[in-house]
Amino acid sequence: MANDSLIAARHELIKWFRKHGRKLPWRVRKLTPFQCLITEKLLQQTTVTHVLKIYDEFLKKYGEVGALANASEKELSEILRPLGFYNFRAREFVKMARDIMRKFSGRVPEDVEQLKELPGVGEYTAKAVMIAAFGKRLIAVDENLKRLGGRLFKGVEKASRGQVQEIEKRFLEMMGDADPREFNWALLDFAWAICKKRPLCGECPLNRFCRYYSIRGRRC
Repeated sequence: MANDSLIAARHELIKWFRKHGRKLPWRVRKLTPFQCLITEKLLQQTTVTHVLKIYDEFLKKYGEVGALANASEKELSEILRPLGFYNFRAREFVKMARDIMRKFSGRVPEDVEQLKELPGVGEYTAKAVMIAAFGKRLIAVDENLKRLGGRLFKGVEKASRGQVQEIEKRFLEMMGDADPREFNWALLDFAWAICKKRPLCGECPLNRFCRYYSIRGRRC
């Protein structure tokens, strides 16, 4: 995709997002870096719908690192029950908060590699926190973005492991000077609502830029 097409595709994506994007609490509220980290941890291996059931209560009780570091795992497990794996999640949350206190003097580090030292924080979560908390110009590629990027840039159903770095680079080029938070949220919502497992190619405002659509046309 040429630069002019990338710019045009970004314009269409952002326009779509501003009309159809989800107004989620962690997007519309001003959060601390620690609360951004909590949000991304809550979203791991579960759905937005389930997280919304406990989000306000969780942040009210454990939105400060000290409160989470001193939390009762039993009480924490009960709040986390709707998300599944609640005992494991409770232990991991408490350990994460204590590691932040011990290793980073109670502050969320502004560095991907340091964040990945925390329990349960991998590449995607670390980058998502860097984007949401600090506005870093990064792309957090999850399974949905492997699908979107694979289709858009490579014409395949889903990017392979070896293609992830390339599609991440293309997404960064597409982002240009856009706000990294809004751009990443737009990618996520677009992959969730339009470029899903059974894509809505006929409704897709990016289909004229998409290699997958050019190959499959109306058959997708």
